[in-house]
Amino acid sequence: MLPAILNPPLSPFFKGGGCTSGAYWFRFLALFSVGGVLAFLNPPRPPRKLSHFVKGGGFIVFMAGLVCLFLFLLADRMWPVPVPDKHSHATTVVAEDGTPLRVFADKEGVWRFKTRLDEVSPLYLEALINYEDRYFYWHPGINPIAVLRAFVQNLRNEKIVSGASTLTMQVARLTDPHSRSWGGKFKQIFRSLQLEWHLNKTQILERYLELAPFGGNLQGVEAASRAYFGKAAIELSHAQAALLAVLPQAPSRYRPDRHPERAARARDKLVKRLVSQGLWSAEIQKEISLEPVYAHSPSPPMLAPILARRLHNQYPTETRIDTSIDYDLQLATQTRLRDYTSTLPKGVTASMVIVENEGWLVRSYVGSALFADQATLGYVDMVTASRSPGSALKPFIYGLALDESLIHSQSLLVDAPRWQSQYQPGNFSGEFSGAVSATAALQTSLNIPAVQLLEKLSPGLFNNRLLNAGIRPRFPAGRANLAMALGGLGMSMEELLNLYGALGRKGQVAKLRFSTRQALEQRPLLSPQSAWIIHSMLANEEHDERASEREQSDETNSLAFKTGTSYGYRDAWAFGVSGKYTIGVWVGRPDGTPSPGQYGAITALPLLFQINDWLGDTQPPEKPDKISREIICWPSGLRRIDSDPEFCHAQKVALGIDGQFPATVAASANGPWAGHQTTLQVAQDTGLRVDPGCGLISEQKQLSLWPLATEPWLNQKWSRKTVIPQIDPRCHKQPSAINSEFAILSIKNGAHIRNLNSSEIFSLPLTTLGAVGENIWYLDGKKLLTTSPAISSEVRLQAGGHELLAINASGASDKINFTVEKW
Repeated sequence: MLPAILNPPLSPFFKGGGCTSGAYWFRFLALFSVGGVLAFLNPPRPPRKLSHFVKGGGFIVFMAGLVCLFLFLLADRMWPVPVPDKHSHATTVVAEDGTPLRVFADKEGVWRFKTRLDEVSPLYLEALINYEDRYFYWHPGINPIAVLRAFVQNLRNEKIVSGASTLTMQVARLTDPHSRSWGGKFKQIFRSLQLEWHLNKTQILERYLELAPFGGNLQGVEAASRAYFGKAAIELSHAQAALLAVLPQAPSRYRPDRHPERAARARDKLVKRLVSQGLWSAEIQKEISLEPVYAHSPSPPMLAPILARRLHNQYPTETRIDTSIDYDLQLATQTRLRDYTSTLPKGVTASMVIVENEGWLVRSYVGSALFADQATLGYVDMVTASRSPGSALKPFIYGLALDESLIHSQSLLVDAPRWQSQYQPGNFSGEFSGAVSATAALQTSLNIPAVQLLEKLSPGLFNNRLLNAGIRPRFPAGRANLAMALGGLGMSMEELLNLYGALGRKGQVAKLRFSTRQALEQRPLLSPQSAWIIHSMLANEEHDERASEREQSDETNSLAFKTGTSYGYRDAWAFGVSGKYTIGVWVGRPDGTPSPGQYGAITALPLLFQINDWLGDTQPPEKPDKISREIICWPSGLRRIDSDPEFCHAQKVALGIDGQFPATVAASANGPWAGHQTTLQVAQDTGLRVDPGCGLISEQKQLSLWPLATEPWLNQKWSRKTVIPQIDPRCHKQPSAINSEFAILSIKNGAHIRNLNSSEIFSLPLTTLGAVGENIWYLDGKKLLTTSPAISSEVRLQAGGHELLAINASGASDKINFTVEKW
């Protein structure tokens, strides 16, 4: 049994920190002095004298040891051992389960990973030490017996034919390369002694695990294990451990992906030695001999490459960057996007992000469908690129309108030309709908109602709420305006995702988190009630294009979704929010080139549905308190229990906040509210309309009128022509409360016209009845021209169905639909 001081793994000296690095030299001094001490304690004759110690030789040995130690310390100070660059390791970005997503080589292009002893399979360590250096834990960096043997052989052959390298010496050579000469060998020995002085055995072994060459630009067992076997070094099998143990001796000769048979012979030779030493069993040897060598050609993982690049730039000194990415989900979405974009026009790509609502952690991040593809600028991160959101901001206009008590879920909004306003957008469909509910307007993404609400809120207020929530819109005109409702600003998918996350997170807007070490930063945008109602409006079964499929199953509709298309078909968006996830999809060309025919509902939405179905989340967000449900009446917008049944023309079930069900808002910011009761004077005997100063016996009559701008689309029984009594002929004064009758005379509603001319263009005169001042004409949802009663005008039409709308300066309007047919 050897003393503890000679057994480094058990030595108290060795178990310490940096002070253990010089333990071997103190042991040497103890060994050199032991003879002298014994001579002094056991002299050949009494009495004990100092001369006995000197004559015993111990003093000379002791002093020689001190001199050697002094000279070594002096040399160590003059030629310090090279310290590896702390940034010389490759950076690995890993998924939540530790699987590498992407690896970035170090500054020299080498794949090398920081590796701890407990991160490597014990099988590999056992094979390595018994193959390379059986006495690693016993020698002080060099093996004297092996050195003597090699010295004699090399001297006899007058060249280096045999080595005596220990693991420490190999680390010395890898740390500070030297020439194959006597001088180089002495330099290696000196560096080995330095390593043993400054480091303990664990640290030396860990350096070997990081620096050992494994072929090509692979260094270290972790890089080799990942590259050749696709697994971590801690997971190596017996066969793989044995193969990697022999590979550094001849990395090119034994490279398993190029020379599998040669590598197998070297592996089996080591296994045979381990069996002969009693370390591995014969059964293991038999299994390994039947196992052929199979290895991947070294290629770095490339999953979530754009996210990995983003995080690597954010944390450039980190050697391992942990993320919240779900590896299987990332692989599935990345593959799905690649396949999906292959069906799209050339140059069109896509991006997608999936975020888990709880904790707001990113689970999948595809910045570009085809990374590094030049045709689609695949290296551009479309998650952070500033683009026009199209209609994607509309849900938050409605949400703030709910919080400001301007609307409830079924409020009557006006979808008609904004002829009195400077900003006069049309709808994507090219048509108008008249009176629409807030839910229907949001689901069908109508432009006019969204602008109507934004005008009531004010663009400045809406922009300030976004800024307070951490969103920074970019305006081409430099300031917030009504065009915000239709995408007249710049915003990234990341910002839009944060906004949509509020619908599933009780109105809180948070910054994307890519790992649990990032703090959750969030700010309120909507109340929990408003967020839940908007989610309900967007998840309504009427809005679900697959509602017929769901009717045959027990599946509930938990997905609230919204699409958007920017001007010129440059960006197609789709966002979905369920109880567990928020999903964002973008499709387009990174350079901003238009993609005609590619818009949110037909390009981005199908991809969103596919991913959502794959996720299988059927739970909606949790319903907060203070959500009210009431039957409301149109056109007033008030609760049925607060309305006269005579004035309740239509009934709808609405959602409101804490019992608040506001009345119908005006069609424009400064326009009068025309959706409540109106009082008229009528003659008692005829019931016809009269002026109070007419002289006839009259009485008041209350009517419930719809907004004037919706007249052309109303059911005739609710139109002013039907509801308002005619003027009593006995009264010569024109009542001022109601406008005169207004109608288009050019053609009858529903008419079919056959064009008898040889030309394909048909000319239709524009004439009206009851016009007061100018008329504004709209053809198929687009503003056509403004006409004066004194000047005749006409419109030239092509074959097909058409909608002609005229709005008089008095506010009266009329609409007809007709068809022009070829002869």
